[in-house]
Amino acid sequence: MQKPDYRWLRCSAKMVNQTIDWLDFDPLYLGLDTTAEERIFNYRTFLSETIPDDERTIFPGAVTRGKLTGGDSLVDEIEQNLKRRIGLRRSGRPSSVEILSKSENI
Repeated sequence: MQKPDYRWLRCSAKMVNQTIDWLDFDPLYLGLDTTAEERIFNYRTFLSETIPDDERTIFPGAVTRGKLTGGDSLVDEIEQNLKRRIGLRRSGRPSSVEILSKSENI
């Protein structure tokens, strides 16, 4: 008998609603729907969704440099509270377009 790959066992069990005596389904998975068939469909849909390319490149860089990602207002608020820059921003001066668009939102 082949030893199971425990890392993916829970995922595969959820994909086919497989019953394993010692494996229980977490409340988040069970909350995907009331019927097993719909729950499996919703779980497969969730797993098949991809991360947009722009997010795929932003997050690893932010994590590596210990930077915060989020909307401008969130980043500005946290930076003001901490009194230091932690947002993921490009180096150098902002372009005049960025300055003008930011002043229009005030």
